[in-house]
Amino acid sequence: MKDSQLSPPCFVRNLPWKIMVMPRSSQTQERQPQRSLGFFLQCNGESESSSWSCYAVAELRLLSCKEGHDSFSRKIQHLFYSKENDWGFSHFMTWQDVLDPEKGYIKDDTITLEVHVIADAPHGVSWDSKKHTGFVGLKNQGATCYMNSLLQTLYFTNQLRKAVYKMPTESDDSSKSVALALQRVFHELQFCDKPVGTKKLTKSFGWETLDSFMQHDVQEFLRVLLDKLESKMKGTCVEGTVPKLFEGKMVSFIKCKNIDYTSKRVETFYDIQLNIKGKKNIYESFDDYVSTEILDGDNKYDAGEHGLQEAEKGVMFSSFPPILHLHLMRFQYDPITDCSVKFNDRDLSSRIEVSFCDKTVPNDIGFTMELSQRITYEQMARAVAQKLQTDPYLLQFFKCQNYKDSPGIPLKCTFDGTLKELVANCKPKVKKLFYQQLSIHVNELENKKQFKCIWVSSNLKEEKEIVLYPNKNGTVMNLLEEAKKQIEFTENSSGKLRILEIISNRVHIGPKDDVSLETLATNSSKIYRIEEVPSDELNLLEDEMLVPVAHFYKDVFSTFGIPFLFKMKHVSFS
Repeated sequence: MKDSQLSPPCFVRNLPWKIMVMPRSSQTQERQPQRSLGFFLQCNGESESSSWSCYAVAELRLLSCKEGHDSFSRKIQHLFYSKENDWGFSHFMTWQDVLDPEKGYIKDDTITLEVHVIADAPHGVSWDSKKHTGFVGLKNQGATCYMNSLLQTLYFTNQLRKAVYKMPTESDDSSKSVALALQRVFHELQFCDKPVGTKKLTKSFGWETLDSFMQHDVQEFLRVLLDKLESKMKGTCVEGTVPKLFEGKMVSFIKCKNIDYTSKRVETFYDIQLNIKGKKNIYESFDDYVSTEILDGDNKYDAGEHGLQEAEKGVMFSSFPPILHLHLMRFQYDPITDCSVKFNDRDLSSRIEVSFCDKTVPNDIGFTMELSQRITYEQMARAVAQKLQTDPYLLQFFKCQNYKDSPGIPLKCTFDGTLKELVANCKPKVKKLFYQQLSIHVNELENKKQFKCIWVSSNLKEEKEIVLYPNKNGTVMNLLEEAKKQIEFTENSSGKLRILEIISNRVHIGPKDDVSLETLATNSSKIYRIEEVPSDELNLLEDEMLVPVAHFYKDVFSTFGIPFLFKMKHVSFS
């Protein structure tokens, strides 16, 4: 590659996005020339407008061609506009690494680049659907989106569209003819440059108010429309087109269990209503549809001269049409709430296996659950809580870090995305999240600061780590009040606590009570210790002071053990 190259456009948010790559040169720290791969994302590069803008986040990926090797990716976020319509990395990867066969990015002198874009709605963009896609949409009259979706489906049924065009409508009343109105809609969808209106079509149905649209559903609209088209096509060259395309046959049967008697009836259908509640996929919905019902007890079948008989009742499909319309029953009546309830059950293909590992247990193998990619944080928490037999609000979750197999920052319980977003950056073969069980509700925890410190007994013999959860906007005083809830005081204790800083086994006076907790930072060399204030140190006199004491071995730098404070009193000898 000698010059910059652009990929074909991919439309996101109705804007054309392209990958732009080029060879780049730079210098190393030793001032040696180095060649790199420049990798950019370009948006709306051909637009003549200067007022457009679009904010987007994207992941730029160099895909691995070698099995077992991960792809290399880097992320960007940018406000794209006319003067800055591309963004990325001038030195995405060194040319040496790109061409190194061991890295696994090149095969047959070819590399594969990919970009995943999430874009906000753009501003100042005039979208020309006909120009970019060759098609136009339908105008929504306020509650006709279901009708528009169906009309687009029928329009792309080429055999039906041709038959609609051939229907004789020359003498039809333009205000009442459904066939003529549908011809207009199809013709304008095919040849117009702007979105097509449907008011004349709905008017031909006698629907002229918003209430009229809302009183019908897509299944009813389809049946009425096909019925009118079938009637209009009778006696013409396109007669029989509708049943030829959409009509299927089923056999309804009742079969007696104890005698050789079966009742059958052949029925035709233009669509099938399928129950989806609790079904993993469309096959389970079909299994439910053809499942048999047992007629027994008070519900026995009257077999005429054979009397009442136990029987099986069901249906069998004898033929399916070339175009099968399935009506998924997402809305069903709930007698408890006395209203329709929508079910959002999805296909099994949207489910993934996710491993959940305990953050507090080193190398925990965890457990695996099969969950829908579309479930929310709350639904995921409930599923995991049920597995662990705990309260979902007593669980905190962590995403797995990209660069190593360990937990990252905690997820907020208010996260409004889906499980798919949480595991989007996980390695392809392993979808993993970490969790920890809490002693307080996670929504309370998010308003608090986790503070680890050491508690030491008054005799300096007992030392243990405690974890406190004071308000994150609180002070040292709030921290000590929180510590009192975990500490059992002796009968003659002072009941007052203090905080000290321990650095290399040396003790230092800690922060004052009014110091903000945000200023307290722990690291590998500093820890905080909480201890009870001895009664004789509660009120120091002017001639008294606390002196830090540390243990050391041979020299003062080799400290060990538990340091402490020693009260010293100034005494003058005369």
